[in-house]
Amino acid sequence: MPRTLQDRQPVVDTPLSLTDTSYGSWGFDDKRSEKRYLKLAAEGRKTIIGPMPVSDFLSAFLRADELGLKGMPQPRFAFADVPEQPQTEADIYSPLIIAINESNQRKNRCPGFAIRDTSNRPDRTDGAVGAFKPDLCAYALHLLDEVSKAIKDPQSRADMGYAAFFIEVKLRASMDPFNDPPPGTSDYGSWEFTLGGRKAEDEDAFAVLGQNIAYAAEIMRRQHRTCCFSVLVCGLSARLIRWDRAGAIVTEVFSLHRRAEFLCRFLWLFSRITETERGYDLTVQPASDADERMFKRVIRRYMETQKRADQKINEAVQAHYMPGHVASVYFPYSSSTNLPSPQRRLLISRPVLTPLSATGRSTRLYWAVDSQTENVILLKDTWRRFEPGEIQEGSIMRNLKNCVESGVCIPDPDGHGDVPLVHLEVQHGASHITVEIFDDQYQTSLTQDFVRWPWVCGRGAIQITRRRHYRLAMTNAGCCLLEFSGSKELLSATHDAFNTLVRAYYATDGRSHRELHPWSVVLHRQSGGSTIRRGYLINWEASVLSPRYSPAQVDMSYEVSLPWQFQPTAYLSDTQQWQKHTIYESMESMFYLVIYCGLLHLRHNLDRSSLLQHLITVFDNGPLDGGLIPLNLRIAGGGGKSTDLMYGTWIGRVRWEDESYDRWVRTIFNYRAPWHNSASGAELTWVPTIVDQFWLTALKDDEHPLDRANRVVNLDYNDRVVGQRVPRAVRANPQKATTASSSLTVGTQLYTRHTSHITWRSTSQQGVQRVRADSPSGPGSASRPCLMPRALRRA
Repeated sequence: MPRTLQDRQPVVDTPLSLTDTSYGSWGFDDKRSEKRYLKLAAEGRKTIIGPMPVSDFLSAFLRADELGLKGMPQPRFAFADVPEQPQTEADIYSPLIIAINESNQRKNRCPGFAIRDTSNRPDRTDGAVGAFKPDLCAYALHLLDEVSKAIKDPQSRADMGYAAFFIEVKLRASMDPFNDPPPGTSDYGSWEFTLGGRKAEDEDAFAVLGQNIAYAAEIMRRQHRTCCFSVLVCGLSARLIRWDRAGAIVTEVFSLHRRAEFLCRFLWLFSRITETERGYDLTVQPASDADERMFKRVIRRYMETQKRADQKINEAVQAHYMPGHVASVYFPYSSSTNLPSPQRRLLISRPVLTPLSATGRSTRLYWAVDSQTENVILLKDTWRRFEPGEIQEGSIMRNLKNCVESGVCIPDPDGHGDVPLVHLEVQHGASHITVEIFDDQYQTSLTQDFVRWPWVCGRGAIQITRRRHYRLAMTNAGCCLLEFSGSKELLSATHDAFNTLVRAYYATDGRSHRELHPWSVVLHRQSGGSTIRRGYLINWEASVLSPRYSPAQVDMSYEVSLPWQFQPTAYLSDTQQWQKHTIYESMESMFYLVIYCGLLHLRHNLDRSSLLQHLITVFDNGPLDGGLIPLNLRIAGGGGKSTDLMYGTWIGRVRWEDESYDRWVRTIFNYRAPWHNSASGAELTWVPTIVDQFWLTALKDDEHPLDRANRVVNLDYNDRVVGQRVPRAVRANPQKATTASSSLTVGTQLYTRHTSHITWRSTSQQGVQRVRADSPSGPGSASRPCLMPRALRRA
C-alpha cells in the first residue's frame, strides 16, 4: 500500500515572522521610503552576513581565479579624484562616474555597461510614494535607449527594471551600517556586524541599511533574477554586496584610495562573467511578436468569462498585459504525470502579486498562456524553503485532491517543479547560442552556504534559510477576492474556501492552511457557469499537519512569513512563541478576510477617516508603524483584534448597508467571541458544523437575499494620507511587467538585428530542442566560452 503524503513528511512547524512582505502587502502601515527603510533594516539584519574578505568574494562569485585580470585598466589612483572630505554626496558621484565610464582618455572599467547618475530621477513605477532612486545605476549599453525612452534627460533616470547593479553613496564613513571586528578579534561569534555597537541606536545607519535592502528587493521584484550585486560607498570607504533570496553577503570595508583595485576588479570581472552569474534567470526570454499577439488575444478572450459585469474589458485586460512586455517562460513540466515536457513554454506579462522583501519566498503570481494549448493558467513563481523533508506545494495540492472527496475548490496542478539552472555556450564568431538546461541542478540561493565560514560574525542572531526557485501552474485562473462583484459573491466564494479548509483538515489528519489573504481565494467562473464565481483556495505551501506534532517538533530557528493582517489573535500575541494552528485558527483567519474585504468594498456607516483607523487598529496593530525599531524587539501585536473580540470596540460598531451581510458578520462575530455570553457559549458555537450551517442558510435566504452588485470603493486613493498607506495590491493598479532584462535578451525593435537561434538542450535527454528567440550576444560574451563559477557548481 503506497504511503500517503502525511507518512512521508516530517511534521515541523515554525513561529511567525514579521517582514515587509507579510506586513506591508495587505497592511495600511506608512509606505513612505523613510518609514519603510527602518522596517527593512530591522527585518534584514537577521539575513546578512559578513565581513567576507574581498578576494574571497571576487573568487566565489565573479570567478577571479579563472578569468584573471588581463586587459583590465590600471587600478592605481583610479579613484584619486574622489575627495577625502566631500561636502555633498554629489561630490562623490561625478569622480566615480568619470573613473568608471569610457572616455577619450580611458577605457571603460566595466566594458558593456555604463554608470548613470540616477540620484535625482526616481523610478516612480508604483507612484511617488516610496519611489526608488539609487545614487548610481549600471545599465547594459544596449539597454540605454530603453531606459531613457520618453524622458528628456537620458543621463539620469532610475529604472529598476533594467539596472544591472547599483552603487549607493553616503557622505561619511560613519553612516556605514556594518561594523567590522577590529584586528585581533578572536570571538567572531559574539561580534555584531550588522548594526552593531552604537549603530544599533543610529537612525542614519538604520536608514542606509534599509535603503540598500529596498533597492535590491526592487531589482529582484521587477526583473527575473536569482541574485543581484551592489556597491556601498560611505565617504572613501566601500563594500561589495551580493543579494539573493536567502540573504546577503557583505565584504569587509576597503578604501577607494588605498585599495582601489578591489572595486576595479569587481567592475572588470562583472563585465566578463556570464549572465547566469550576474543573477539573471535565463529560463525567461522575451516572447516573439507572434507570441505576444497570441497572448493578448487569449487573455482578452478569457477575461470576457472572468471579469465583473461592471468592468470594462480593456481595463480588465490591462491588469495582465503590458504592450511590448510579454515574456516566454521555459516550463518543462506536463499537466498530468509531471514528466519532463521540454517544449512547453508559458507566456506572461504583468504579475498580479509581487513581493516587497528581498528575502523569503518572494512569490509572484501571473496569468499565463500555454503557448501550445492556448489555455490560461495561474502561474506561481516562488522561492520555496529547501530543506530535507520539505514537500513541494504542487504535491501537497495533488495529495489533497486525492484525499478529499470531489467538490472541494482546489485548483488542479497543471505541472510544477524546481527551476533548472541554465548555462550558455557562445560559439566564437557565430550568432548561435546554446542554452543548456541542467536537469539535476536548480536555481538555489547561496548565502546559506557561507554561514559557517570563519569570517562570519554574530552567528547566533542569523536566521538564513536555503531557498530554491520553484514554479507551479494551476488551472482555474481567476481574479483576486477583492474583485468580488457584491456581498453575495463575497460570502459565496469565501464559503467555498471555508468548506475546502474544513474538509482538507479532517480528511488529512489536520492539514491547516495558515496563509489566507485576498489572493489565496481566487474567483473563477467556469465556462457557461453561474454568474457567481467560485472561490478556489491556493497557497498551500506554508500549510502544516496540526494535530500530529508536539512543541518538540517545532523548528524555532526558522520563522515563516505569513500575512499579518489575517492571522488569528493567538498567533499575533507573541510571534516568538509557538502556537499550534488548528481548524479554529483557520476559521478565525477566514472571518477576518471576509471583514477586510467588506470594509474596503461594501457600503457601511464609517467615513473614510474612521475606516482607515479601523483598518490600521484591527488588522495592522503591530510594531512596525513607529519610528526607530529596536533590534531586540519582541514582535507582538493583535491588540485591536483582542479588544474587539472582548468588547466589540471596532468591528462591533460597523453597520453595513446590506442587512443580510451585516447579519452574517454579527452572527459569526458572536459565534467567535460572544462578549455578552459566557466563555462556554463561544466553545459551543465556534465549531465548523454550526458556522457552516448558518453560512449556507445566509446564502440560500430568498427572503433576505444578499446583494449581487453592491461593490464600491470606500477609500479615496488620491487622498494624500490614504495614498501613503494603501497597499499596492489593494489599490489594484496594474503592476509593471516583470522585465527579462538580461543583456542576452531584447525587448525593443531596435535590437531585432541581434536575432539568433537559441537551442535548448537538456542534459538528461538525447537530442536537441530548438526554439526561436530574440537574443543578442551579451557585452563581452561573444569571444569567450561561458563557465560556471565555483559557488554555482557547489550549489
